[in-house]
Amino acid sequence: MLVSSLVTQSQLYEVRDIASGRSKSHVFDTLQDLNVWMNIPDNVATLVIGDNLYLIDSQVSDYWWDGTLLRELETQLPDLTNVVTALGTATGGAGGGVRTIADIQSNSYSKSESDSKYVDLITQQTIGDNKIFSLEVRSPTFKLPGYNSDNAVMSGAMKNKSHFVLTDEVDQTVAGTKTFAENFTTNGFIKFGGTNQEILLVNRTVKPLSEFASESVDLKLLLANGGTMAKSLIVQTTGSQTIAGQKTLTENITAFGFVKYGGTNQQVVMQQIVEELMMIG
Repeated sequence: MLVSSLVTQSQLYEVRDIASGRSKSHVFDTLQDLNVWMNIPDNVATLVIGDNLYLIDSQVSDYWWDGTLLRELETQLPDLTNVVTALGTATGGAGGGVRTIADIQSNSYSKSESDSKYVDLITQQTIGDNKIFSLEVRSPTFKLPGYNSDNAVMSGAMKNKSHFVLTDEVDQTVAGTKTFAENFTTNGFIKFGGTNQEILLVNRTVKPLSEFASESVDLKLLLANGGTMAKSLIVQTTGSQTIAGQKTLTENITAFGFVKYGGTNQQVVMQQIVEELMMIG
């Protein structure tokens, strides 16, 4: 609530006069009030050389009349800390009372008060109490006292950056088990404590490279139902192989030739009978 809503204009001037120690005969509320007063010849006629006129809004400006013009002597901030005024029942309750000017001004700040009491836009300041922001707070950086650039700001605490997988080129060790829901692509996989003489299997175990010495490493194992199966157990599309078990083929077989195990080039392969060529003649 403004002071002017509780007291008359003359009472407000009286409070200002007491605060500033000035005569109230030539005290003005705004510069416009001063200009209006000076535009009235009868008012100017009352002035004598050396008279002072005071402009009191958020500060006190002292003007001196030299007989022709007003000259500004000084500008200062009034000290209203210890000034009291009787405001009657409107402010002191049913029995009346007094209130300090500081109490009246407690709901707002003026230029006469310390800049440290509010947050400005240009200076570096320290906020000494908790503040809750209902909207986003944006800044190029966020810093907490006692922490350095190795820490990340969380919603309610701080955590060291070692708790996170970083995307920049920094070597890190992931201590816990991590499950990836999508494919994991990398230039290579290295088992901790492994050597270049071991093969990493899909079930997280390893086998010595010597077990696959006869063939290239990348063709050693085929994935089968989450496990491994030796290449020698699979019929391949290239290379010579011997099939030990009986196989029944339900479709035609096309080949450059058929050779019966133990047969010669003097024999013909029939459905189930092999006859000598000489007997055909």
